[in-house]
Amino acid sequence: MSALIESLVASAKLRSFAPTSQNTFQTSDVISIANEEMSLKLVGDIFTLREDFFLTSKDVALTAGVDRVSIPKRAIGNTFKSLWYVDGTVRHEITSANETDVASFSGSTGIPGKFHIEGDEVVLLPTPSSTTGYVRFRYYAKPNELVETSECAKITAVSSAGGTTTFTVDTDLSGSLSVGSYVDFVSSKSPYLLWADEVAITAVSATQIQVATTGVDDGSGAVEPQINDYICANGYSNIPMIPVEFHPVLAQMVAVRMLAGLGDLEKWQAAKAELKEMRDESTSLIKNRVETAPKVLPGQGLLRIFSRY
Repeated sequence: MSALIESLVASAKLRSFAPTSQNTFQTSDVISIANEEMSLKLVGDIFTLREDFFLTSKDVALTAGVDRVSIPKRAIGNTFKSLWYVDGTVRHEITSANETDVASFSGSTGIPGKFHIEGDEVVLLPTPSSTTGYVRFRYYAKPNELVETSECAKITAVSSAGGTTTFTVDTDLSGSLSVGSYVDFVSSKSPYLLWADEVAITAVSATQIQVATTGVDDGSGAVEPQINDYICANGYSNIPMIPVEFHPVLAQMVAVRMLAGLGDLEKWQAAKAELKEMRDESTSLIKNRVETAPKVLPGQGLLRIFSRY
């Protein structure tokens, strides 16, 4: 079964039994509904029971004299789980500061040990005194916004040399992307997460996209995106970035919305009842990943996550 957005759109239309002659919902409309249902409902279902499913990290280099670092833009609710200072083998958590701490660090420089939040930025205390090391955000990343597959490109070949990786692709994106544009690499296998995000293009043609290898490797030099994976503009994906078992649930969510829009009350009620059953059953699919050793960490639940600290 294909996991592409076009398959989800077809499934949603089939589930809604919408007349083929209806002009209310075009493909773009169905995709918009899918984006809303995934971000407002389905992500919440998964997050509530398996909050670590969306857990990821992002490293941000330090700059001497600059004490502000933006919270990753993909972070759910503009929040993060923890913040770390990393420099080679040195690694320590940067903890939340109170108002007294903020005053006491005024004008001081050194290695960041505390932080406080202003708007969508983290203010490091003390102000970094050098460019050595970086801060690592541990945060929950929201899935990319869905777009049609024609706006992404499938990888058909991969080669690396001289610090550059060249991806041969099946779709010409040179009209929408250029050198310096940022792209995401989406895995074509469930749960369809990102291999890499916000990677700058160094060269682009009708059949190839080049990037720095350091942006797509696993840290040891091995390139992670492979043949049949997809390259999309930064923040977008042609595959719902959730486990394949939840794709039918999302399709049903979309069908319910479509039936409501068409004003078919009888079919809407039946579809809504089916959706409730599907959502209830799907929860058993995201139980603890390691059944013999469920992890329970005090203070790591939703209250802490959405309070940011």
